[in-house]
Amino acid sequence: MPIPASERGFTLLELMTVVLLIGLLLGVGLSLDFADSANTPQQQAQRLAQQFTLASEEAVLSGAIVGLDFYRTADNANGYRWLSHDGKQWHELTPALVDAESSQHTLPLQQLQLLIDGTPLEFEELQVLEGDQDAERQRFTPEILLLPTRELTPFSLILGEAVGGVVLSMDALGRTTVTDNAR
Repeated sequence: MPIPASERGFTLLELMTVVLLIGLLLGVGLSLDFADSANTPQQQAQRLAQQFTLASEEAVLSGAIVGLDFYRTADNANGYRWLSHDGKQWHELTPALVDAESSQHTLPLQQLQLLIDGTPLEFEELQVLEGDQDAERQRFTPEILLLPTRELTPFSLILGEAVGGVVLSMDALGRTTVTDNAR
């Protein structure tokens, strides 16, 4: 005896399709919600430490000096870019070698302080120069150097506020420490 259409339920395939669609929507929604969560000082310091590891490997494999240049944008944001020296001049490092997006990054933190030998450095404003090739070369001035021998300029980088921020430190041999800045 056939079941009347008014008493029929959903098939197993229809229920599984709905559950799959709900799961996909939740997954996309949750990933979009946390897309900006990498803006905490701790996460930015960890990301930068990972990029240092990749850039150090690039310096060793290519035999070139790799540099990190910090700058301040026109809207007063802090940024950094990875550079490579070809023996004559500095060039921006190929983005895929340090990050899939770009060799230039801005940090959403207002407070960023670089200390080399305990001395704080001021970041220059990023100048986008056009035309003259010599002037174009002069805009690259890395503060931190990574040598093909795995040595680097020892530094401390304070990300975030003086209290509650994070300190990323590296010694001359590339040993990394990330600590909370509770002073």
